[in-house]
Amino acid sequence: MRNRVPTAVLVCCALGYAACSGAALTTATVSFEPGDISFEANRSFHNVLIDDCVTLSEVGEPDLPVRILRFVIPADTRVEDVVFSCGDVTEISGTHRVAPVQPGTRTGVTPEWVEPASRVYSSDELFPAVRVDTGSRASRSIRCSTRP
Repeated sequence: MRNRVPTAVLVCCALGYAACSGAALTTATVSFEPGDISFEANRSFHNVLIDDCVTLSEVGEPDLPVRILRFVIPADTRVEDVVFSCGDVTEISGTHRVAPVQPGTRTGVTPEWVEPASRVYSSDELFPAVRVDTGSRASRSIRCSTRP
């Protein structure tokens, strides 16, 4: 990423899992539109903001929004497969240095600025390497997270 995160990229991801054994296919579609994204100045960086998204990165890594989806699996079904497909990529014009995740602080304490993680910000590799993650699979539910 050479001290900056390349131009933000949007991906429309269709998430779905097939609960076979007689049950219907369950599908969820997640899309990130250019109008959904806003940027807020933070030092020499930008915070990337998208409604209904959270941060899951480690302190010092790029603070990219994540949308979490939870699927409840009925007791009489079994998950046979989880399928992800990504749609078109839309580039946002401009250069945006994504701010690093900062540690949480207690109320009344002045937060300390944590510099970007050099292993990520000085790399030419995409971050994160995986845009969609099935995360945890509890006994009767699946949690998926997706990033733009």
